[in-house]
This record gives sequence, structure tokens and C-alpha cells, in this order.
Amino acid sequence: MNFELIPIKLIDESTILTRDAHDNIEELAKNISEIGLLQPITVKKLQNGNYRIILGARRYKAVKLLKKTHIPANISNTEDETEIYLQQLAENMERENFSPIEEAKLFYKLTTDPVFHKSELYISQKIGKNERYIKRKLELLKFGKDVQEIIHAEKEILPNKLNEEQALSLKKVDIIFKDKLALKAASEQVSVNDLKRAAQVYTSKELDDESKFTLLALPFHDIVETWSILEEKKIEKQRFADKPRLANATTLPSHKEDHVVLPTVFTEIEVLLKSLISSIPSHRSIHLTTIYSYENIPIDRKQDFLKLIDGLVTNLQAHLIEWRKIKDIVKTPIRLVDTSKQK
Repeated sequence: MNFELIPIKLIDESTILTRDAHDNIEELAKNISEIGLLQPITVKKLQNGNYRIILGARRYKAVKLLKKTHIPANISNTEDETEIYLQQLAENMERENFSPIEEAKLFYKLTTDPVFHKSELYISQKIGKNERYIKRKLELLKFGKDVQEIIHAEKEILPNKLNEEQALSLKKVDIIFKDKLALKAASEQVSVNDLKRAAQVYTSKELDDESKFTLLALPFHDIVETWSILEEKKIEKQRFADKPRLANATTLPSHKEDHVVLPTVFTEIEVLLKSLISSIPSHRSIHLTTIYSYENIPIDRKQDFLKLIDGLVTNLQAHLIEWRKIKDIVKTPIRLVDTSKQK
């Protein structure tokens, strides 16, 4: 490779491999300003005279942030697109906190893009990882966009986030439950062990889909409790199967119909309340700047806006009145009498 100073303005940013190449750029820029750029970037010259970055996207961003006009670069002559891509991939994998989703997308491109179309075995040999490592990353892309956005590289369990182990605990769960379960786990900061238990519940044939949807409206510990019941049921089955049968027995041991019961048989009013609570977001004070944005509402829409507020307030007040009445009834139980039967 030939080393030379190339103009910053000739680098084509659209060729940078990952979207998060700007992470912690300020800190890197500070280091470069103090001790200089220790390692040149690697680029390939394009037919239009511009340059494509192969290695060193973050270094390039940091130097640009320092308002430098030129940057030291090694000029690569390689024409092998796969080799270039693998070099970029390897560099990104060395970064701290490299997003598991970004890594998964790079693997996915290598396996599906007609330019590369490489096998997982080929990639594993090139990057020094086993095939299982690549397969696990690709599993993350089976989650929806909302879940992918909260998957992070840390090992800790963080609020409203999922680490890789948490997410992969749900990989065998059907798609109709997987994302809802993942988002619920993130909001409740569920452990990996409890997520594995939840996965067993949602892959179990002992529960129908309606029961599984019901569980989604309940706290996560109810899902874990259901797992405990399923495990007890399994042990009971095995114990019955292993029990020796007496040759002279005149009666067969009786057992109940084999079905799973949810942790608690919820009444209609309980299910209604839990459903209502889950559909209403937690209250957060509205910032004054948001409130006063009403000034930008066109005059012809302002009346409609006020009608919407009236409708919301009326609806909430109706809920309050009704549920306060229910609360009073529950606190002081009374029995309704059918007056039609009275003479």
C-alpha cells in the first residue's frame, strides 16, 4: 500500500459501512488533537477521483471534526469486494459497544447480497468465530424493528433495553408473541432465566393461544408462575408413568383430565381492569413548551382540538366515576337482589 495525504473533501461518506461510525467521535478527536493520528486510514480510489473508506471511518470522522483539510491514508489496490467488506467487518467488531444488530446486519448482507453470497462457515473461518456465533447474531434480525432498536451490547439488564442474551432467550417463540414478550421483558427488566422460562411457556402445546395472549396482559411473574405449574404438571405425569402397577389391582388409579390451569382463574372484572390499565400509558407531566405549541394550531382546527379535549376529559371522568363505584362495592360487599321475584 502507498501512504499519502489525501484531501478530506474527496472522501465519499456514503461508502462508510456502519451507521453508528460516529460513536464517541468527540473523545477520539480529543486524543488525535493531543497525540496525532497514530494509524492512517485505508482507502480505495474510485473512478470519479474520490476515495472510499475501507478502514478507519471513526478516525476519518474525528479528523474531520477537528476541521483538518487532509488525512494520512494507505491507498489499497484490492478489487476483491468480499475482502474489503471483511476488513471493514473485522475492524467494527473490535470496537467497544458495537451494536449486535449492526453486526447481524453485516453478516446478513454477506450471506444474502449477490455481490458476496458467502456461507456462514466461510464467514466464521474468515473472522475467527464459530458458526454458532454468526447464527445467534442473525437470530436477532427475526425481531421487529421496535425490539431491534432496544437491543444493546452491554451485559447488564437495563430499563427498557434488552441485551443479547435476553433477546436470544426468546428465539424459539412464535412471531405473534415474540416481539410483545420482548418489549414486556424490557419494560419489567426481566432476568435471562425468567425469559427462558417464559419461552418454555410460549412454546408449550399445553396452553392455547388465547391463554398466552391473556398472560401478556399480566405482570411477568404470572408468566413465570405458569412455567412453575407446567413443570409440576410434567413431574406429576412422569411420576404417574413411572408408578409400578400391581398385578392383582382391581381398580385403576384415577387422575384428572390432563390440562393446564393458569396461575389464577381471573374473573371478567379483573381481566377488564388489567386490560384497561395496560392500555393507558403512565402519567407524565406535559412540558410547558409542548402545551404552548397550541398557539401554532390553525384557527379552523382549534375548535376541533378543544372538542377532542372535552371528549377525553368526559371519557376519563366516566371511567373514574365507574371505577370509584366499583371500588366502594368491593370494599363494602353487597349482594344484588332480583326484585322481579319479589311480590
